[in-house]
Amino acid sequence: MPSDENEGITSTAKAIITVTTILEIIAILAVSLRIYTRINYKLYLGVDDWTIIAALLLSCGTSIIADYGIVVTGIGDPNYQSTRDSTVLALKIKLAFENAQVATMGVIKISVLFFYRRIFGISRRFVTASNVLLALITSFTVAVILAIIFSKGPVYRQWDLTASYNTNPSAIIICYIAGNSFFDILTLALPIAAVQRLHVDQSKKLFVSVIFVLGNT
Repeated sequence: MPSDENEGITSTAKAIITVTTILEIIAILAVSLRIYTRINYKLYLGVDDWTIIAALLLSCGTSIIADYGIVVTGIGDPNYQSTRDSTVLALKIKLAFENAQVATMGVIKISVLFFYRRIFGISRRFVTASNVLLALITSFTVAVILAIIFSKGPVYRQWDLTASYNTNPSAIIICYIAGNSFFDILTLALPIAAVQRLHVDQSKKLFVSVIFVLGNT
């Protein structure tokens, strides 16, 4: 039987839930402070603000899905015995979590790019480069989500224990990790390239570039 029915939530599950909760609280405070500052200084809320709010909601949803999965699947319980129903539930949670996580990462990158455009938007070259990157990131995110959803088709076969995969799930994961890292690098490089064209001394360029690197991490 699941541990949440017999012995409650395990210490391992509690530790993971505590960490995810703390991280989400920090994220909520950071975004709330950003929006409050915009409103307090009578600055309009741009696309970057609305997309970071969407990313925050997706991130909270992802954490809730993960925490729920941790509780109901006996994480950290050596005596946990899965049943067919619990395995089906775990597969449903896995599908929801994977898609929510991919969507969250994609929307975060989109928000960061729009934030950069707020700063460097006067440069036509920068706007063009950011538009291309926005299109690529959006297409990549949608493609990965569709690949995950239809790796078994129809969708309900995702939790059919006897159904085989239409595509290699490991290949999807590898492609996503590689693509996500690649777009992280491009997103990071975009403002640094713009900073290097500023008419200031090299030390100030380095300082500003470091700020962007820290902000992007």
